[in-house]
Amino acid sequence: SHRYPHSGDSGTWERRILDGQVVIDGIPEKDPETRLKAGAMLEYHRKPWQEADAPDSVRVLFEDADVLVVYKPSGLQVLPGAMFHQRTVLSLLQRDAASAPACSDGSARDLKGPPCNQAAAAAAPMHRLGRGTSGALLCARSHVARVRLAEAFAQDAKFGNDSETKPIKKTYRALVTGRFPSTALEIDVPIGPVEYEGVKGGVHAANPDGKPARSVARAIHSDTAANTSIVEVDLYTGRPHQIRIHLAYAGHPLVGDPLYVKGGLPRASSASVINSTVALSDDVVIHREPEPALFANNQPSRDLSSGSNMSECQRLETSSSKAERFQGMGALPGDCGYILHAARIDFEHPVTRARIRVEAFPYPPELDVHISSLPS
Repeated sequence: SHRYPHSGDSGTWERRILDGQVVIDGIPEKDPETRLKAGAMLEYHRKPWQEADAPDSVRVLFEDADVLVVYKPSGLQVLPGAMFHQRTVLSLLQRDAASAPACSDGSARDLKGPPCNQAAAAAAPMHRLGRGTSGALLCARSHVARVRLAEAFAQDAKFGNDSETKPIKKTYRALVTGRFPSTALEIDVPIGPVEYEGVKGGVHAANPDGKPARSVARAIHSDTAANTSIVEVDLYTGRPHQIRIHLAYAGHPLVGDPLYVKGGLPRASSASVINSTVALSDDVVIHREPEPALFANNQPSRDLSSGSNMSECQRLETSSSKAERFQGMGALPGDCGYILHAARIDFEHPVTRARIRVEAFPYPPELDVHISSLPS
């Protein structure tokens, strides 16, 4: 527990040992005082757990031998972590690869048919979307695509990249509180970790000592009666939960956001800044059951699915006890309730160098409006 503190403290490991979850040379060892001998084989058998309900399908928006863009629904986690290990985008991609026909001649794939598993086996998400996010998620199939897209995202993370030189452009739509300014709003407050009760290492929030972050938001619709606005946001960096934090910092938190409030800090938090390294980019966004998509080359869409379950995000959004839950135990970054959608991604193909633009249709109904001038 001292060498790997993230796996549990000494008391936790003592309970696991007494419960027979620790095995030495194939035999459960229930004495915490037992000393290991040189060459002994030590195993830990984790107890099974029940994952919360979550969507278990994504829809392919664009695909070829090297890249894949999928429509991720709200409630589906991208990578394994916390309480989600089986219901993730990565596990869906792996299952799709395992069920694909074998490559007969070593080629990457037949674009007219389903992907062969030599190509699909390499599919992996190249960036993150929060669990409450819906919309376009870019993945790599080939090794070349993975290396070049990783380089592109690294360049994309450099603060100050303008829209004309960005290798990857991502645009989001969000429903925010209040009447948003009619002119574009540039937000460049740094983002870094702050202390937050119940979360080791804290959560990301507006932090003057954090990493540089830049977003440009513009209103496309305003509802005076509801006191809400629909905004489009272009990201120039990709910090964790950047859109939620920046819009909250600007005085327009996302409608229904359980965590971030005006000022870009977590709700009901003293939010003391801590020293920590900010993690890889992790943009956030929402959900709606997909319909036929429109995208770069008019390919027919297809689903990667193993069934259908009610989204945990939907469950939270419709739960009458949601407010009590947030007040009682504190909201977490992965909690849902906000309306945010990865509307489109524009990138240079890592192999052909063609410019590809993929739209993640349909938008959530709360965001499905044509761009028009704001009422006076």
